[in-house]
Amino acid sequence: MLTIRQSQIDAIIADRASNMADTITSYLRSEHPARTEALDDESLRALVEGALERGRGHGLQAEWDLCRFAELELRHGPEFDTRHSWAADLLAMPDQSAGARIDSLESYDNNYLSGAE
Repeated sequence: MLTIRQSQIDAIIADRASNMADTITSYLRSEHPARTEALDDESLRALVEGALERGRGHGLQAEWDLCRFAELELRHGPEFDTRHSWAADLLAMPDQSAGARIDSLESYDNNYLSGAE
């Protein structure tokens, strides 16, 4: 019987989280060059890691959902989810799944905030 120790599970989870942050950082750099040009790699990585932590705090788990959350943070600034009432209100909808809440955030951003910051 193969036994996987908790320390091994923790290492796998940490590696996956690190890879996710790398992937999202690269995505933001390639898809949003104008927004990321003023950020050095360390600053962009810190923004992504903060967004991942807060996104997970809102129940987001899927990599694409977390990526969209990081994009919104890049667009609206650090901790946009608590600084802007529209974001806080949409994230606080208890009858919606985490995926539906990020869909709502993205939709609101695209439909009502496009070009405004």
